[in-house]
Amino acid sequence: MKTYFNESFITVEYNEELNTVCPVWKEAPTSEEFRLGMNKVIEAMKEYNTGILKSDTAKIGAMDPEDGTWSATDWLDRAVKVGYRKFAVIISPDIFAQMSVEDTLNQVNGVEIKYFPSDAEATAWIKETEKAAV
Repeated sequence: MKTYFNESFITVEYNEELNTVCPVWKEAPTSEEFRLGMNKVIEAMKEYNTGILKSDTAKIGAMDPEDGTWSATDWLDRAVKVGYRKFAVIISPDIFAQMSVEDTLNQVNGVEIKYFPSDAEATAWIKETEKAAV
């Protein structure tokens, strides 16, 4: 794993084996932090030439609805332009945080999204589906 961006609220890494950008939310971000972190994800996808994300959202908390709309419109448009196509989401055991993330992602079209309770299961799905795509 290569660290692309690291702050108190998020780490954005690149997994060379999976050719996947991996944001890990370490705490509930402010709106400004959320947007900064998401923009760093786009930069990393562009730098590493990948459209696959595996994100650990277990600690992201409930999202601000305005940030959800921003990520499903402005951010998504820019992410798709750099190749965004697949998203493995590690979800929070907290039902409210889980619902918040799912509500936002339900607005996304054109990207294959799947939810997982663990990193290992998300990784296995990426390996399995990418091997099948080759």
